[in-house]
Amino acid sequence: MQYGTEKPAEGAFEWRSQSIETKTLLSYADGSAADFFAACLGETGMTKPLDRIDRKILRALLENGRLSNTELSEKVGLSPSPCWQRVKRLEEEGVIRGYTAILDQAQLGLTETVIIEVMLERHDDEVLERFGEAMAALPEVLEAYLTTGEYDYLIKVAVAGTAGYEQFLRRKLYKIEGVRHSRSCFALKCLKHTLSVVPDTEPPSRPT
Repeated sequence: MQYGTEKPAEGAFEWRSQSIETKTLLSYADGSAADFFAACLGETGMTKPLDRIDRKILRALLENGRLSNTELSEKVGLSPSPCWQRVKRLEEEGVIRGYTAILDQAQLGLTETVIIEVMLERHDDEVLERFGEAMAALPEVLEAYLTTGEYDYLIKVAVAGTAGYEQFLRRKLYKIEGVRHSRSCFALKCLKHTLSVVPDTEPPSRPT
C-alpha cells in the first residue's frame, strides 16, 4: 500500500494498493560500507542525505506503516503539512519503496522456514537470469540472494513441514534447468525479523 498521490485532508491518508517488483538481490558482503550506501543512493536517486527527522519518519513507518499523517507528525515532532511533504519526497526518491502487510506464515499452514544454498552448473548470463526469474515466480520463496562464496544463491523459503519442503525440492527447485547442487537447514526459531534498517547516522563519506 502507499499514500495517495493527492494531498489528503489533514489527519488522514488515502491508501491504494501497490505492486512491488520482486528481484534477486546482490550481496555486498565483500564491499565497504561506503560502497553499500553509494549503491543504495544510486538506486534511490536521493537528492540529499537523510536528516534526523527523515530517519524518525522511516522508523515510525517501519513500526507501523498504517499511521495517519496526524499520528506520524505527532511521533516525529512536525506539523502535519511538512510531515506529509517529507513522506512524499521519500516516496518519490525511492527511499520508501512501498507498504505491505506482514503475514503469520504458521497460521497459513507454512510452519517451516528453510534456508537453502544453491550451486549452479554454469554461470553465464542466460543461466543466472533464468534462475533469478524462477525464484521470483515461486510463491514459497521469501528472499533470494546472489552471493559470493562456494554456493551461488542463498534463498529463504516457507513450506508446510518437511513434506512440503520435499515437494518444493523435487517438484520446483530441482526442475529448474542449471541447478547442480543444494544444501539446506531448517530454522528452529526466529530471533529477529525486520524488513529494513534505518541508519543512525549519515552514510560514510567515500574516500577521495
